[in-house]
Amino acid sequence: MFGIAQKMGCYPSDFIERVDSLLGNPIFFAVYTGLCFFIALFFFVASANIKKNRFLKYFYLAACVLNLVSIYLTQTRSVILASIAGLIAVGLYYGFTLRKAQFVICLLKKLVTVTFTSFLIVTALNFYVSQNQDLMDRLASSSFEDASAHERLLIWKQTFEAIKERPVLGWGQESFAYMAKYYLPGLWKQPGQDRAHNIILELLTTCGVVGLVSYAIFFIFLFTVLFKKSSLDLFPDQKAFLFGGLVFYLINNLFVFDNITSYILFFSAAAFINFIYIQQKLDIISTKEKFNKVLSYSFICISVTLATYSVCQSIENIRINISLKRAANSPNLFFVRLDGSLKLIIENILETKFFAHSEAVEQTMLLAMRAATQQADPKVRQYIFKVADAAIKKEILDDPGKTYFLYYSGDFYLKYGLVNQAEANYIEALRQSPNNQHTLIALGKLNASKNDYVKALSFFKKAAQLDPSFPEAQEIYANSLQAVQNKN
Repeated sequence: MFGIAQKMGCYPSDFIERVDSLLGNPIFFAVYTGLCFFIALFFFVASANIKKNRFLKYFYLAACVLNLVSIYLTQTRSVILASIAGLIAVGLYYGFTLRKAQFVICLLKKLVTVTFTSFLIVTALNFYVSQNQDLMDRLASSSFEDASAHERLLIWKQTFEAIKERPVLGWGQESFAYMAKYYLPGLWKQPGQDRAHNIILELLTTCGVVGLVSYAIFFIFLFTVLFKKSSLDLFPDQKAFLFGGLVFYLINNLFVFDNITSYILFFSAAAFINFIYIQQKLDIISTKEKFNKVLSYSFICISVTLATYSVCQSIENIRINISLKRAANSPNLFFVRLDGSLKLIIENILETKFFAHSEAVEQTMLLAMRAATQQADPKVRQYIFKVADAAIKKEILDDPGKTYFLYYSGDFYLKYGLVNQAEANYIEALRQSPNNQHTLIALGKLNASKNDYVKALSFFKKAAQLDPSFPEAQEIYANSLQAVQNKN
């Protein structure tokens, strides 16, 4: 409902045509609503078998329609295509397991009802908001000729090169920042990639072959249970839509990365399938009752323990993240100490080691860069620089392999006129990622400011030759070449 209200202009969004609800990203919202769509379909067909309560049937029908409309409004191609694949999988499930015309006819009636109702709402909504073809244009551009698709293929190629170096156990979680040496020149539009945008490559990168095999076994178990006769005490159409939801999730993950909202829904559905499967394995009533008691008490103990631990661990991080947001947005950058001296709000965050510590360092660096270009008190500007400089040097010392951070810290030092320090950081960033045109251009401009035009030209030339389709690199190289020729 919030996404529809957003589309109608009742709530502002950072995205012009695509809704993101409260999740901050249309893709996250699309994956979430896609899973909700199949879960709602599951309950819709389940409630259709309960003749005494027709309210539930229409309630879940409305949920199906709202989620399908939300998928459309996000204009996320991978989710739309994965939804179609999931519905095709539902039909294939019926074809391979039932082969009975009455079930197929019943299924088609339900799907036609949901799809037609959604189509009417989408048509009315588009007429109310604007008459545009944004989604059709996006779907029409879904090919390997599309720029975004080309970049996605380059990301996969870059990731594959990193996988070959550590194939067994991978690089570890959140490790894409350390793969800059595999950077491909064609990624000049998005030089700072942090995801593989493919679940197979993602798992191979972070967990290696061991992680991928574990993930595959998980899906094999779920699919086996759904296809095995009498393995689940569910109606055939319920199992069909569970299968379709799993196919949707798997297909979608071949093009985008996962997030906490989809993780929760997916593993909840998987736990539901596993629970029903285990329940049917317990044929002896006494054993079943005893098992349920043990399971219940164990679940309560584990839940209380995990909840207590999570709260204790999260309270400080939540408090610090609130402070980080306040520090980033507050016009008043300082607060007064008890002794009357001033201190940056963000300093309190830097002094605490927590999950988003690197984000705090980056925000401090950006704050100092803004202060360098504004009419601020020289003492205030110097104090902000001192805090940022100390945080940057400590971050590089603790984690020297973050190439993108070295590059941006070079920009920071250049803002304050520290050319030698900026050059040192740029050179180290280039050593870690030799094909990054942005670093080459930065070094070229820095040498040009030192009147070393020949050296600057060599950097510009290399940046231009790496990928002729990079317009900024071509323009800078042409201008610098002409300038050097005029001087000679």
